[in-house]
Amino acid sequence: MKWPEFIGVMMKKIEFVKYTLGYGIMCMLLGWLFYRSKWVSIFFAIIGTPFFVYRQSRFTRSVQKKVLEEQFKDCILSLAASLRTGYSPENAWKEVHREMVLLHGEKSIIVKEIENIRHKLMIKQPLETVLEEFGERSGVEDIRNFADVFRIAKRGGGDLVSIISSTAKTISDKADVQREIQTIISAKRVEQKIMIVMPLAILVYMEMFNSGFLDVLYEGIAGRAVMTGCFLMYVAAFFLGEKIVDIGV
Repeated sequence: MKWPEFIGVMMKKIEFVKYTLGYGIMCMLLGWLFYRSKWVSIFFAIIGTPFFVYRQSRFTRSVQKKVLEEQFKDCILSLAASLRTGYSPENAWKEVHREMVLLHGEKSIIVKEIENIRHKLMIKQPLETVLEEFGERSGVEDIRNFADVFRIAKRGGGDLVSIISSTAKTISDKADVQREIQTIISAKRVEQKIMIVMPLAILVYMEMFNSGFLDVLYEGIAGRAVMTGCFLMYVAAFFLGEKIVDIGV
C-alpha cells in the first residue's frame, strides 16, 4: 500500500472511532436525561450508536456527491467550451483536466475522476463506456444522464457539440436552482437544529440546578410513561424536521 493510500485508510479509521465515541456518548446522555438509568443509557448506546454512525456515513457520502455535482457542472461547461473550439470529445478532456486543476485543485474529486477517464481513454476504451462507468460509480444523476445523452448522440450521429452544450446548460441551470433553494432554507436548517437541542438543554439545566423538581417524572409507572411519550415525540420531531428541510430538485 502506497503512503497516501495508507494515510487515507488511517484517517477513515480515526473518523470512524471519533464518530463512534461521540455518538455513543450522545446516546448515553439521551438515555440518562429521559430515564436517569445507567442501564437504559447503555441500551441506548448499544442500539443508537450504530444507527447514528450509519447516518453519518450516509451524510458524508451525500456531501461528497453534492461536491462532485457542483464540480461536474464546471467540468461539463469546460468540456462544451473545448468542443466548440474544435477539440474532439476524446482530446477535450486534456484541456478540461487543466482547467479543473486550476479551478478546484489537484486533489479535488473531479480532477481524480478526469484523470481516471483520461487513463481509460489512453488504453483505447470507448468514451461512452467510460462515462457510463463514471455515472454508475458516482451515483450522481446528472452524470448518468450526461453519459446517456452522450452515448445516444454519438451513436445517432447528431450534432455532438450542440447537444453537449445544451446538456451542460441544463445541468448548470439545475445546479443554480438547487443552490438557491439551499440558500433559502439554510436559516430554517439552523432553526431546526436549535429546536432539536433546546429540549435537551432544558433538561440539562433542570438536572444541574433543580434536579428535585423533575424527580416525579423518573419515578413510578406514570412518570416513566410520560417521559417515554416525551422521548417518542422528540424522536418524531427530529425526523420530521429533517424531512421538512430536505428539499431537492
